[in-house]
Amino acid sequence: GIATFDDGLSCACGTYTTFFDHEQTWWIGLYLPLGALSIYPIGGYPFETTPQLATVLQNLNAWLYQIAQNLYEHSAFNIAVIGFDPDISQTKKIIEQEIPTERWDGILISNNTQLLWYPPTIFDKQYTISHT
Repeated sequence: GIATFDDGLSCACGTYTTFFDHEQTWWIGLYLPLGALSIYPIGGYPFETTPQLATVLQNLNAWLYQIAQNLYEHSAFNIAVIGFDPDISQTKKIIEQEIPTERWDGILISNNTQLLWYPPTIFDKQYTISHT
């Protein structure tokens, strides 16, 4: 598909569904390929940073959060994760303990009446390249 952002720019996007037998749950994914996001100054993210990276990631997270809110209004869900290639199982374990104050991913949790939003707090490169 095509994602159109609040600033009018567009890029490719995709969706997928996954059923986890052991949990008897469905997960729906919406993704924006990093190559398509080159419409913004993200450099070599997640391996490099740029001066504008934090602003770009904050805007993308806000846009994805808006989609999650709209979806929740029509079909409530328990958990959602917004981030670069998030690990759903790991996020569920983190939620069971305590939401960390420093996090790469945004986490949305339903409390049965509203959607609670724990936005990401780190907006920098996530990985380093090792030359061995």
